[in-house]
Amino acid sequence: MQPTYKLGLFFLLCVFSMTNPYAQVQINFQPSVHGRSIDGLTFFQVNNLTNTEFSASLRISIHEEKSGKVAELSARTIVVQKGLNSFTRFPQGSIRTVFGRSSLASIVQQTGKLAEGDYEYCFELTPTDDKPGLLDLYEQCFQLSLQPRSPLLLADPVDEEKICNQRPPFLWQPPMPTDLSARYRIIVAELKTRQSPAEALSFNLPVINISEVREPRLNYPAHLQSLDTGKTYVWQVYYSVNNMLLTKSEIWTFRIDCEEPKTKVADDSYRELKESGEGDYYIADEHLKFAVTNFYNEGSLQYSIANLSEPTKTISKLPKFKLLTGLNKYQLNLSEYRDFKPGEHYLLTVFMPNGQRMYLRFTYQE
Repeated sequence: MQPTYKLGLFFLLCVFSMTNPYAQVQINFQPSVHGRSIDGLTFFQVNNLTNTEFSASLRISIHEEKSGKVAELSARTIVVQKGLNSFTRFPQGSIRTVFGRSSLASIVQQTGKLAEGDYEYCFELTPTDDKPGLLDLYEQCFQLSLQPRSPLLLADPVDEEKICNQRPPFLWQPPMPTDLSARYRIIVAELKTRQSPAEALSFNLPVINISEVREPRLNYPAHLQSLDTGKTYVWQVYYSVNNMLLTKSEIWTFRIDCEEPKTKVADDSYRELKESGEGDYYIADEHLKFAVTNFYNEGSLQYSIANLSEPTKTISKLPKFKLLTGLNKYQLNLSEYRDFKPGEHYLLTVFMPNGQRMYLRFTYQE
C-alpha cells in the first residue's frame, strides 16, 4: 500500500468518526452507582453534540443473565438540549414501568431493589422530530455484576468507650464491594446534655468535618485542637461515589475520660516493663526511666516508641543502649526530641532476645 494512499485512508476514517451520528449523541450511565434500584435507572446523561435539540421517546430495559427480562421503563417524550443533558427524577406518572414474569422480577417489583446477579442495562432514544442529521435510534448498553453491599461499620473508637487519648485516630470498615472512586466524609461533634446523638450531629458545630477521605481511616488532624477531657463526642462516616451519597454508618459516641488512674512515679525510680501493653500510664517528666530484666545473652537493646495517636509510626533517631544480663536501667531525655509532645500518650516496646515483647505506656509531661 502506497504511503499517500494510507494517509488518505487515515484521513477518511478520522472524518467518519467525527461525523458519525452515533458518536454525536452519547448516553452515559453509572451502573455501579445507580444500577441497584429501579429509581436509580432514571439518573443518566445524554451528551448531544449535534447542532440541534430534539424530542425523543425513551426506553430503558434491564435484563439479568439467568432470569431474563427484569423490567422495562419508558417515557413518551423527553427533550434533549444541545450539549450535556442530566436526567434525574422524572415527574410522577411520566415514566411507565413494566416488570418481567420471573421470580427475580417479582422481588424487584415489590422492593424496588435489584438483587444479586449479572445485569445489562440498555438505553434507547428514538427521535420523534424529523430533523436532518438524526438517526432513527440511539442505543447504549451497560453491564454490572451486582453483589450485595455490606454495611459501613465503625470500628474505633468503640461505641460508648471511655478513652484517654484526646487526639484519637478514627477507623471504620468500608462497605464491600468498595468502588475505586469512593470517598468518605467523617463528622465528629460534641454531645451536649439532653441531646440525642442525631441532634448533636445536626445542630452542633462539628469539631471535625472532613470530606474526600480516600482510606477507611483518619488520623486526628494536626491543625485541630485536642478534644476536651470530660466531654462526650459523637461521630459518623458517609460513603459517596462520584459525589453521590450511597450509605452512611451508625452514630457512635465516645468520652474523653481515663478510667485508669495515671500513676506518678518518683524521679529516682524506674518503671519495669510488662508483657501487656495495657494498664495505667507512667508520667514521664522530661526523662523516661524504665527497667528491663534480661535472662538471656547480652547485646544491643532493640526497642521502639510510637505515639498512640499514630501507632504505625515510630519515633526515629532514638539513642542506642546495651542490654546486659540481669536488671538493666535506662534513662531517655524526651525533651531532646521534637517528636515528643507534652500531654500525648506513647507506647514503649522492647524486643527481648527470645522474641518476647515488653511494653510500657507513658504520658510525656514537661
